[in-house]
Amino acid sequence: MSQKKFNVELGAMEYQALLNNSTISSMCKSSLRSPKKIGEFVMLRMTHYELEDLVGWAAAEANHAKTDEEEYLLGSAFESLESALFRIR
Repeated sequence: MSQKKFNVELGAMEYQALLNNSTISSMCKSSLRSPKKIGEFVMLRMTHYELEDLVGWAAAEANHAKTDEEEYLLGSAFESLESALFRIR
């Protein structure tokens, strides 16, 4: 599988929601490392496989969120990640 890395842009609040979720932050630790802040956005570098994995975890955790706010932010992160995945396919 290709190790080529892609830029993935998230809103700062979406990124923080991913970090705050203990399951996502532990399962996708390497994907969430070393973000580059660009204004109110965060740029991550990850492989296609890492992005697919993060998309799956974001969807699952949004569906099992403990609060409406967490559900909204993880859902928003999922949509941003899925859009990025669609663009690189």
